[in-house]
Amino acid sequence: MIPERIETDHLIFERLTHDAIDLFDLYDICSSDPGIEDVTEYLPWGPHQTPKETHDLLTSAESNWEQGEDFRYLLRLRESSEPVVGMTGIDVHWGRRTGTIRLWLRKQFWGRGLSGERAAALTEIIFDTLDLELLAVFTLEGNERSRRAIEKYIDRYGGQYEGLFRNFRPNDGDLANAHRYTITREQYRNATQ
Repeated sequence: MIPERIETDHLIFERLTHDAIDLFDLYDICSSDPGIEDVTEYLPWGPHQTPKETHDLLTSAESNWEQGEDFRYLLRLRESSEPVVGMTGIDVHWGRRTGTIRLWLRKQFWGRGLSGERAAALTEIIFDTLDLELLAVFTLEGNERSRRAIEKYIDRYGGQYEGLFRNFRPNDGDLANAHRYTITREQYRNATQ
C-alpha cells in the first residue's frame, strides 16, 4: 500500500522502526542534539529524558503503521553520512478522507529547502497512493519559520490557508493555537497536470 522507502532528489525516507536506527543514536538526537530545545519548541514533545521515551516512540510508530493510521519516516540525506536529518509522517483520518503531514528537522538542516521536497513526496502519497481527498498541515502560532515553509508548498499546489484553530493542543502547560493549511485532491491534480 504505502512505500516503506522513498527516494527524492536529496532525501531518503525510511520507515521508522527499531531496525531502521539504533535506539541510542536516535535517543542522542532526540535528547541532546545541538538546538534540540529550538527544534521541539513547537512540537507536542520535548527533548527525550530517557532512552525509554525513544523506545516507546519507535514501538508506537511500528504499531500505528501496521494499523494503517500513522506512517512515520526517518529522513536521511542521500549524499551524507549523517544518520538522520529529521522525521516526517502522515497521520491518516480515514473517516474524513484526510492525511495530515508533519515534520521536524534537526536544527543544522533548517533553511535548506528540505521541507518542500519532503512535502512534495508526501503529497503524492496522500493523493495518488492513499487516494485521500484532503491534505492538511498545521503549525503552531508563533512558528513563523515553519509557516513560511508551509505556505511555499501549499501555494505550489493551489492550496489555501483555512484559519487559526484556537486551543488546538496543550503546549508547555498552556493551550496553543495552530494555523491550518489544506490542499484538495482537485487542486493537486490541477497543479500537477
